[in-house]
Amino acid sequence: MAIGTVGLLVTGVTAAVFTVLGLVRAGRQAISLEDFMVSRNRVGTPMALATIVASAMGAWILFSPPEVGATSGIAGILGYCIGQATPAAIFAVIGTRIRHLMPEGHSLNEYVWHRFGNAMALVTFGIIGFYMFVYLTAELTAIAKAVELMAGVP
Repeated sequence: MAIGTVGLLVTGVTAAVFTVLGLVRAGRQAISLEDFMVSRNRVGTPMALATIVASAMGAWILFSPPEVGATSGIAGILGYCIGQATPAAIFAVIGTRIRHLMPEGHSLNEYVWHRFGNAMALVTFGIIGFYMFVYLTAELTAIAKAVELMAGVP
C-alpha cells in the first residue's frame, strides 16, 4: 500500500472516530444555551486557560511562525507574538467589566447588541463571520499541508 493511501486512510479514520465520539457525546444529553455557550463558574483558571490555548493553537501554528521568521526575522516574530497575545490580554482586562455590566450574558456579540444596538451588532457579526472564515480557511490549509508533508498527498 502506498504511503499516500495510508496517509489518507489514517486521516479519514481519525476524522470518522472523532465524529462518532462527538455524536455519541452530544446525543447523551440535551443542553441549554447556557451550557453550550459558557461554563460560568464551573471551571477554574487553569482549565479556562487551557481551553483558550487549545482553541487558539491549531495546525496552522506549525507553519505561520516559521514563515514569518523566515521572511521578517526577529521583528516579525515579535510582531506575530504581540498580535497573537494582544486580543486575549485585552479581553482578560475588559472581560470583568463586561461581566459586571451583563452578568447573564453569553458572548461578546450579545454584549455589543445589548450595549450599542442592532446596527453595531450587525457590524460585529460581519467582522466575526469574516474572521471565522479566515480562521477556518487557515486551519484547513494547514491540515492539508501537514498531510501533504507526512504522506505526500497533494
